[in-house]
Parts: sequence; structure tokens; C-alpha cells
Amino acid sequence: MKAYDVDQPQPGALDIIIKVHATSVNSGDGHLRSGKPFIARIFAGPIRPRQQTLGTTFSGTVVSTGTGVTRFRPGDEVFGALGIKSGTYAEYIALNENEAVELKPDHLTHEDAVALVFGPLSALFFIQTAQLKKGEKILIIGASGGVGAYAV
Repeated sequence: MKAYDVDQPQPGALDIIIKVHATSVNSGDGHLRSGKPFIARIFAGPIRPRQQTLGTTFSGTVVSTGTGVTRFRPGDEVFGALGIKSGTYAEYIALNENEAVELKPDHLTHEDAVALVFGPLSALFFIQTAQLKKGEKILIIGASGGVGAYAV
């Protein structure tokens, strides 16, 4: 096996195997790759990346599922992110069906869908995490960045 070859993952009981059609390079990837700021090394590895295949966002097609998967089936087009894990620069990835993966809207290309993952979906995640009630307000700090602009 050559250094750049990666075996196709096998699904665990709740995993889906996704053929990656599109991925992105974002600031999170840059931090994991460079180890800067220094705190990124907690996730990336102290000297070099723990995971040799980088990439955190994806859009692709489900090609197989584990025996316990209920949300997806082969042929479904999906998009999402691996969080602090990486590996979406590979041709195939394995992801638990309950992680950050959703059906891709039919009207979006894979390239358009993956572009939504880092900014808009991150903003939505953080706003939903705040569990705001009707009439409550939220202060968005850093609204000129990729995530903050979508949060506004």
C-alpha cells in the first residue's frame, strides 16, 4: 500500500459509508494542518496531524449502511461534517448516522451543499445550542467572520 492509499472503511452497526463527491478547505482544516494557534495541537497532534487524511466537511452518496442504521439507505445524497475528526479528503468515509450528517437538498449540487457546512450550519448549530425562547436576545460577536455573518 502506498502512503496515499486508504482502504475503504467498513460500517459499524450504526455507520453509513459515504462516497465523497465534494469537500472543502476551511479555516478549521488550516488550523489542524498547521498546528496554529498552538491550542489546535490538542486536537491535531503535538508534532504532526494524528489523522493523515485531512478534511472535515463533505457532500456525497451513501453506498452502504450498518445493520442498525434507520435514517439513511444506499443511494441517499448527504452532506455534513466530521467535527474535530478529519478524513473527508479520502474517497470514502464512515460516519455514525447520528452525527453531523443530513440529507442533501435536491436543488443543491454537492459543491453547493458542502459550501454550506462550515458557515451556515455551524451558525445554526450554535444558535440552536443557545435554546433561545421567544422574546430573548442573543449577541453575535465576530459577525464579520464566516460563521458570525450567517448567525446574524
